Amino acid sequence: MTKTLDRIRDLKIVGDGDAWKLLCKASSGEQEWMKSTKAMEIEGAGCLVQVTTQQAAQIAEAVTFVPGVFIAPSENGGAKLVALVLPPRVNVQVTGDGKPMQCEGPRTPSDPVPSSPAPSC
Repeated sequence: MTKTLDRIRDLKIVGDGDAWKLLCKASSGEQEWMKSTKAMEIEGAGCLVQVTTQQAAQIAEAVTFVPGVFIAPSENGGAKLVALVLPPRVNVQVTGDGKPMQCEGPRTPSDPVPSSPAPSC
């Protein structure tokens, strides 16, 4: 695969020129269209995802944030988004006799990782 730097002699780059990873792309030169999806990972939080559609000279783009995912290799040289696997959140519930009991609950990517798992309630 030819890198942009190899094709454009006067290319200037500021920052990480490879921050956006290509997930998938389809195009037809004969029908003059192209669709691509790129993602930029925000470590531990999720990914920004950019979708581009081009029909002849008209281009449309959209960007959104997808929480709780990271970029992983995929088939055909592309990549895919995969959900972060997190240990469960620890909650404290009060039992009938008034004593606290730690319980597992759903977690989000921003939760700290517990040092030991708690029992389910």
